[in-house]
Amino acid sequence: MQGSLRVGRIRGIEIALHPSLLLAFVLIAWTLWSGWLPQMLPHRSDGVYLAVSIAGAIGLFVSVLLHELGHSFTAQARGVTVESITLFIFGGVASIAREPETPRDEFWITVFGPVTSFILAGISALVWYLARGSVAWLAALGAILGYLNFWLGLFNLVPGFPLDGGRILRSIVWGVTGNLLRATRVASLIGQVIGYGFIVWGIYRILVSQDFASGIWTAFIGWFLQNAAEGTYQQLRAEQMFRGVRVGQLMEPSPATIEPGATISRLIEEYLVARRMRAVPVVLGDRLLGIITVNDVQRVPRDEWPTTYVTQAMTRAESLQTVHPTDDLTVALNLLGRGQFHQLPVLDPAGQLVGLLSRADIIRYLQLHPAVARNGGKGPPTTPTTTA
Repeated sequence: MQGSLRVGRIRGIEIALHPSLLLAFVLIAWTLWSGWLPQMLPHRSDGVYLAVSIAGAIGLFVSVLLHELGHSFTAQARGVTVESITLFIFGGVASIAREPETPRDEFWITVFGPVTSFILAGISALVWYLARGSVAWLAALGAILGYLNFWLGLFNLVPGFPLDGGRILRSIVWGVTGNLLRATRVASLIGQVIGYGFIVWGIYRILVSQDFASGIWTAFIGWFLQNAAEGTYQQLRAEQMFRGVRVGQLMEPSPATIEPGATISRLIEEYLVARRMRAVPVVLGDRLLGIITVNDVQRVPRDEWPTTYVTQAMTRAESLQTVHPTDDLTVALNLLGRGQFHQLPVLDPAGQLVGLLSRADIIRYLQLHPAVARNGGKGPPTTPTTTA
């Protein structure tokens, strides 16, 4: 997720925290401090309530991370690369390099998330059992984490995409029909229905039960589920459409480049205005030094354009994501989907710049895809040459 803070790696998996996690932390800690703990630990000081509330919120997020690691370690064991795990306001999400190749892989990768949550619920219940009557605050913490982990595992088994239950359902439908796209559509539709159900439930809680805070939260969860379900299906549909299409078929070959000694003023006059380019590779001989974009230029004060070189404002090559002409287009699609950039340099095996692939090139292919299908699925009729 864009804007997330990277905090480390576990078995090669990048762990990141999204800013929305702070809001979730405050809401959970407040709920524990003001509602749960005064009933579980009566006649204690506010300091005790605050400490246990913070420990409970941290424990929940650690539990969510372990839930996602349950998915991720299983994926790694089955040959699926997991790139990152991001914790955010609605829980956690693991980013994998590709979809599982078989229904069996998806089933086992998915099921180990809820299994991990139920194991954590059992461990927490054991802590409550051993600490009750002797260490009251620890027993309360065990009870809280046991309850939350149990419901975390149970909620994730709801059979609607993108929840774990929806993925388990998809693996079953996929195994029966042999069609991943159809299985995703079924799970996505159920996920959207469940999402709308949460929205209606949230509105009911607001208008009838007068439970404004919980109603807003419930409706917000429903909105997230509905959008995620539809978005996942559309993403897979696009990936299937692009499968078999190579980067070299859509890229702009031999794009216009600029030398490192050029100024921002020259870049604007000769490239951004005259050629209507939005991104220009900066090269020295055959070596790609970086790319300078309209956004990079906008960060330079206007009165400094005549004296600022493109190398001072560009994004350097070592910070760029690149692809090869023979890469499947789905590789480029995933990179563009995860990044904040609009184009990818295309390099040959020797590392020389041979093309530039932009979001506009992919959108044009999508617009022409019905014509491609009528042409017998032989690929795009002509390689686009736009640099927009």
